[in-house]
Amino acid sequence: MKPSVLKRGFPKLAIGRPAQDSEIAQTSGFTIFRIFVVTYAICYFVVPILGYVDENWIAISAQYQRDVIPVVVLVSAFAFLAFLLGYASNTWRSPWIKKAAKTKIREDRLLPAWLWTTGGALVIWVWLVWTLGWTEIFEHREVAFEYKGMLLYSYLGLCAYSAVLSLLIYKIRGSKSILFIEAALLVVLGFGGRGQLVDYSLAVCLLASPEVIRKLWSPAHSSIFRYWPIVLILSAGIGLVFLRSNQTASSSNVKTAIKDTFGDGEMFALVYNFYSGHLLNGRTIWEIRYIFMPRQFFPDKPVIYGNGVFEDDLAFDKIYGSESLASSTFGILAELYANFGHIGLFAGMLAWGWAYAFLENFRRTPLRSFAFFIYLVVFMDQFWSFRHGLLGLVQIFTVPVLMCPIFFKVLYGRPRQRFRRYLPRPAFSEIPVNTR
Repeated sequence: MKPSVLKRGFPKLAIGRPAQDSEIAQTSGFTIFRIFVVTYAICYFVVPILGYVDENWIAISAQYQRDVIPVVVLVSAFAFLAFLLGYASNTWRSPWIKKAAKTKIREDRLLPAWLWTTGGALVIWVWLVWTLGWTEIFEHREVAFEYKGMLLYSYLGLCAYSAVLSLLIYKIRGSKSILFIEAALLVVLGFGGRGQLVDYSLAVCLLASPEVIRKLWSPAHSSIFRYWPIVLILSAGIGLVFLRSNQTASSSNVKTAIKDTFGDGEMFALVYNFYSGHLLNGRTIWEIRYIFMPRQFFPDKPVIYGNGVFEDDLAFDKIYGSESLASSTFGILAELYANFGHIGLFAGMLAWGWAYAFLENFRRTPLRSFAFFIYLVVFMDQFWSFRHGLLGLVQIFTVPVLMCPIFFKVLYGRPRQRFRRYLPRPAFSEIPVNTR
């Protein structure tokens, strides 16, 4: 048989040929580090400057102090330089990462693992809807999930692992349809939230080659329809901004959504002004331990701890009203400054940049390795730690870390060899001989 016949019979093999095990995963520029840089610039530079020029960009006008914004922007700039310095100074290559990069995923277990993980998330989703009600969860998530922290983070962990497995199936097996299925699941499983859906959209862009990203922006309309899952995911994420709050897609509502999403700079300005004379000296950091204390066994566990101290001290209840469901986020800058002042802020951002450089080493590994799997898991929850500081980092990653050994055993563990192979061979003299 001529080789040309094989090529004509399987024309897609040359196009969709998977990468070799030793090849580094081919990713685009949508890395965790670059997403952090862009998000940081919007939160701490763009939106505060817009608020300085136009007060309509301020979310909490009752505590607005225009004179503080220039100082806060300057402090944020120095903190950002410390972050970049920490990122550039990390040249350490962990031997653990090298070991994790040598593992190889068992491709035959990808789809079953995705089905079981998604099924577990759906079971929790059905139970939550059955016991709490869809309307209550969709419209008042903060109240509905109160005192259900462990269940909530287990649920979010399963959703994140489900998304990661679907991304690996898409990249390794070339299945684009699973992107649409997973996106639809995240829309339903997210209860109107857009956090993981946005992370998933960016993860798809990360795994898409630069050529795919270039084609999406090309004038040819056919290229958009060829990669319709990415376009569909992004469209769904934008629509959820208004669906959950029962708003129409107007310019004023878009501005409100931007303020709510990128309001970390404004919150940092409030914290910077309030705690300048009296620091917390690590109080919110130390109170992270309460996460691991179930209220059922520790009834004296404080209701307000961690970043919730900021809302209590700033009297947000008096501003919003005791019955209001409005929530606020305090990022890493607010947490570091309120606890340790300027020195702690710069030292903390230096360490934060070092940690991001360490994390990017997981990306520079083979696609089928366990190291790249860890990178995708962190990618799916990167905004949570960005918006909620160290408390959010511990909250969102505690359960996935506990689940990680299970997924490692299922996806990367070597198959068990039969017991017979380990039995000692009988001596030649002990082998029975048929004399008949």
